[in-house]
Amino acid sequence: MVALHTTIAIVAIVALIIRFKVDPVISLIIGSIYLGLAAGVGFEKTVEAITGGFGEIMAKVGLLIGFGVLIGSLLHAMGTFRKLVGTLIGVFGAKRMPYAMTTAMSTIFPSIYVDVQVVLASPVARSAAPHIGDRGLPHLAGAIGAGIFAGYVFMIPGLAAISICALLDIKLGNWLIYGIILGPLTAILTTLIYGLLLRAGWWKKDRDEEYDEALAELEAQGLADAEAGASEGTRTPPLGVALLPILIPLLMIAFGAFAEVLEFNTPFIDFLGNAT
Repeated sequence: MVALHTTIAIVAIVALIIRFKVDPVISLIIGSIYLGLAAGVGFEKTVEAITGGFGEIMAKVGLLIGFGVLIGSLLHAMGTFRKLVGTLIGVFGAKRMPYAMTTAMSTIFPSIYVDVQVVLASPVARSAAPHIGDRGLPHLAGAIGAGIFAGYVFMIPGLAAISICALLDIKLGNWLIYGIILGPLTAILTTLIYGLLLRAGWWKKDRDEEYDEALAELEAQGLADAEAGASEGTRTPPLGVALLPILIPLLMIAFGAFAEVLEFNTPFIDFLGNAT
């Protein structure tokens, strides 16, 4: 019966979020309360489990969220995403851009908090979409979404990956070995299948795209500010330097994780490789 109630809770949460547009936090709380009561845990212990579980998870990933937002702000100030898109188009060509973008999102950027990734990547994707063709916008949107969540789950230091490792006592090095393969592979295959669905006519521009005038004005103002800054001689670092706030923590975490797996770690190495 517990399995049945768990299934009902999951379906109810998904339906509340997707069908009835209820806030995900509220939906999760409703589903958790239902599951606790249906499983016979009782009101008091259900509330204790919800609050205790939230506190335990936040103790492990709270700093990661804060640092992820901070890194995202740094990348935005340096124009990293726009430089990355320009480089990817130049190297791989416009037609391969969705696959290059989803690979980058699933391997390089998981240290940035998910919502920040969406905010940073969306305007860049919208401006790059015309280079790909009529289906450029939905294809890039799907590629970014697949890359973000594949990296979030499979790649260290994605929040979901860190949380799962902490809760299940899995070594980060073991997770990283499999995640660095499964993450990009999942993102690329998802983007490929999604592209095939787009070709089959599943996406209708008049039905599936909404024009937000306020958002368009905001993005246009952002582009104008960037161009004005460039014309006034404002200098930003090259792409390699702009990516250092992401690459250095990734290398440190990877070094510490593999040191733990190979059992040559020391307190100093553990300090360097700590995900937070």
